[in-house]
Amino acid sequence: KPVAPDYLNALAVLLKAGADPNRLIDGAYGPVYPGTRNPVLDGYSPVLIAAEFRTDPVLRVLLVHGGDPNARNRVREGFDDRHTALSLAYDRGNWLALSKDLPPFDERQFANFFVLLDGGADLALDTGNGENVLETAAMRRPAFVLGVLRKYPYSGGYDTIVDHAIFRIEMKYPGEADARALLDYLRTEKGVDVA
Repeated sequence: KPVAPDYLNALAVLLKAGADPNRLIDGAYGPVYPGTRNPVLDGYSPVLIAAEFRTDPVLRVLLVHGGDPNARNRVREGFDDRHTALSLAYDRGNWLALSKDLPPFDERQFANFFVLLDGGADLALDTGNGENVLETAAMRRPAFVLGVLRKYPYSGGYDTIVDHAIFRIEMKYPGEADARALLDYLRTEKGVDVA
């Protein structure tokens, strides 16, 4: 739902007064999962929280006031979560795309992802699992990857993206035409050997 303007104004006032949008939460803050002593938000900054949980106007305000579009979380004891702001925003879009309460998938559900890219986020940044967010996305959403590559600079390699697209085609997963279109773009526009 839309964020009230007074909320955004209050957030901007706090940031102008010196609140740090990049400071990682450290300590007993937020809810905990049963059976653990680790707070859910521990190791996350306001930028990371906004990328995953808030609407794009909140994220925009944080970025305008010094938020880092390449923010990373701190890995927490008892958790194996390595994230960047982009990977959290991508995961949010995937989750929203699966919801029965929302309209069919379109790029609006990835608004936070595009806000971060417009703010200078690096698509080639490793998310902590050996892949960057585009490499991860190529396995499930080749059309999304193609749209991003057409619009934003990318300094990463293409091998994993190609491998994932070929795998989708070989396995005859839905979206085979999207995977073929991605491979064709990489071959003709980027000079990538996709054989």
